[in-house]
Amino acid sequence: MEQIKEIVHDVIERLSNQNPDKNQQIQRVWQEAVGKKVFKHTQIAGLKDGRLLIRVDSPVMMFHLNLKRSQILKALQKIDQGLSTIELRVGRVQ
Repeated sequence: MEQIKEIVHDVIERLSNQNPDKNQQIQRVWQEAVGKKVFKHTQIAGLKDGRLLIRVDSPVMMFHLNLKRSQILKALQKIDQGLSTIELRVGRVQ
């Protein structure tokens, strides 16, 4: 039986391959919006139905990003107007 970790990874891979140009733009704008230092502690985990899922490596970093969430969302909405929210979750960042 396949592990849930592998299934989730496969689903994220399929989602991220749907529109590589937009994903690269979002990745670039995310890095610019949060800065290189913070960017190292985050990973874009998926984008679906107007929700951008971000994995964050610590609760402290999550708190920091929550303070800047609306500012970051506005920057991201310039390239994807359908983006309505940023969901932050503490997890392993690769």
